[in-house]
Amino acid sequence: MYTKTIIPTKENHTVEVPEEFFGKKILVTVEPIEKEVDLSYLEKVELVEKTFASYKKVDLTNFIFDREEANNFDE
Repeated sequence: MYTKTIIPTKENHTVEVPEEFFGKKILVTVEPIEKEVDLSYLEKVELVEKTFASYKKVDLTNFIFDREEANNFDE
């Protein structure tokens, strides 16, 4: 199975299909999508990696959180 989502900007479009479909009868269905398509897990991981790739990495291996100090409002 092969799925391709497009946003049409004109009446005619060309759809490229994978080579394994060459010479075979295929079904093309066109229907509007009312809601956003959910990304697969791997697509989400790739999107997060791309988004945060430009940020500087910080080493927090020696970081210690002191809850008492953080909640000490009297001092």
